[in-house]
Amino acid sequence: MRVLFVDDEPNVLAGIRRMLRPRRHDWDMRFVTSGPEALEALAAEPADLVVSDIRMPGMSGVQLLKEVRARWPATLRMVLSGESDRDALLRSVGPTHQYLYKPCRPDALIAALERMDAMLDLLQGAQIRAFAGTFDSVPTPSSAYAEAMAVLDDPEGTPARLAAVIGGDAGMSTAVLRVANSAYVGLSTPVASVQRAITLLGMDMVRALLTVAGVLRSGSDHPAVGRVLAGGRDAVERVRPFLVDVDPEVAQQTELAAMLRDVGALVLLGEAPEDYAPLLDLPAEERAREERARYGASSAVVGGYLLGVWGLPAPVMVAVARQTEPPLEDGTPQALLARALAPREAA
Repeated sequence: MRVLFVDDEPNVLAGIRRMLRPRRHDWDMRFVTSGPEALEALAAEPADLVVSDIRMPGMSGVQLLKEVRARWPATLRMVLSGESDRDALLRSVGPTHQYLYKPCRPDALIAALERMDAMLDLLQGAQIRAFAGTFDSVPTPSSAYAEAMAVLDDPEGTPARLAAVIGGDAGMSTAVLRVANSAYVGLSTPVASVQRAITLLGMDMVRALLTVAGVLRSGSDHPAVGRVLAGGRDAVERVRPFLVDVDPEVAQQTELAAMLRDVGALVLLGEAPEDYAPLLDLPAEERAREERARYGASSAVVGGYLLGVWGLPAPVMVAVARQTEPPLEDGTPQALLARALAPREAA
């Protein structure tokens, strides 16, 4: 993996270099001190991942990452910044895949880079990586958005009530979990519970996130969106009988993967509703073949890729990406979800 680090403080770059010295044989790392210098370096040799500070003189990190997304959409984008205010985080949500807060522990930075490296392995094709790199969020039907806002506007609204609304919608769940799993929150373990994410972020942050992050997209009112979301709810009901006596964390991750199983289809539908909607009428295997022919990967892999780069737990990402494939390991969310979905989809 080729990584370009951007920070206007040379001492910070020197610290990152020392921090990552044990991985110098695994990753090709370059270090520059400004946005314009980063663009010159990328023009000379594109990178797989750009890691940038937010507050820099001249060109900010947000401006830089927006330019990277426009010119090199296949490049993954990460913020590593000491900027802790909410507005800065929300400004970076669109052009950024991950947000890390500095000073960052070496193990946290290495884990984030390893996750990005794994995503590159998942989507080898430059075509689909470039396509996926332009996505900001997942389409959300306006009725669900309005219901969430009604809870937020209610003086007696609670995180539990809000979680009940957001937790039933793949688009809003992804948006909230994406930020909850960034280092902005500063947790050492991934968050898989929507209610816990809301509690950690706070109701005001969730309101701003749902508004600014752009979960309402063109195409979100397409009739097929409700059909796809209903498929996610159906998958949750189908998987629950398989979660009896399962470890609570595994059960939670499995249920989340079931609800998000069609996040890739939602994104593709939001990007090109009229082109993609007819594919939903095809049998599962034929649909996956057509998706691979058109986009370079199935919607399941696209969904798993995006969940991974957005920082959701790795077992959730793998379960979504490989939801109908032979399990890699028994007792995992992937195995449980594949088992729950197999009978009906095989018929």
